[in-house]
Amino acid sequence: MNPTKKLDDVINLAAVLEMDAGKIEKLEKTLTVAKQEYELLRMYQQHIIFELGDWAIKSGLAGPEDELPVDGPGDFIVVISNLIDRWKLLQYIEGGTSH
Repeated sequence: MNPTKKLDDVINLAAVLEMDAGKIEKLEKTLTVAKQEYELLRMYQQHIIFELGDWAIKSGLAGPEDELPVDGPGDFIVVISNLIDRWKLLQYIEGGTSH
């Protein structure tokens, strides 16, 4: 065994480990920021869903018989798209215009 070589290996590995620890810390900070941005976007999306649901109810397109799935965007997109199509059709019929 060459103790000088082994000591050099320990020193070199310490430097590599320190660099990797810095990289990990940087990635953790980036991940934290990404999680915060994700949560803000999710909350904004939920706000828009409630806003559209409120519009559908106030415009008379959605009533007690209509379920507005506001827990997530998937089903809500389908339901609100159908209500918007219904609203456009009503606007067209009531306006008597040809588009």
